[in-house]
Amino acid sequence: MARISLTTQAVPAAGVVPTFTATTTDGEIIDVGDNLTLVVRNGSGVSTTVTVQTPLTFYGLAVPEVALVVAAGATGFVALDPRLFRQTSGADAGRAYVNASPITTVTAAVVQR
Repeated sequence: MARISLTTQAVPAAGVVPTFTATTTDGEIIDVGDNLTLVVRNGSGVSTTVTVQTPLTFYGLAVPEVALVVAAGATGFVALDPRLFRQTSGADAGRAYVNASPITTVTAAVVQR
């Protein structure tokens, strides 16, 4: 199975109820941008860790990945700064890779605020 691509959803002035997609074992590919946010809902009975990969280096040092622990039944948010998360080469250049573990009843959406 390959990563799935999440569609970014605009948030108009009147508001929106975003569509959430089940996370997958291989992870997701998402857009990044100054006004984009990853929203993760954990419907399981245990915590899940959502990791957004940071493929960049700074003065030769690897930038640590962002790992957000979302408690059971909670919702977590990650601001998707393109300077931090964007892939720099390949077919997914300019987008980001996200993984969740465990993935059971974990859903995600990317919203543009």
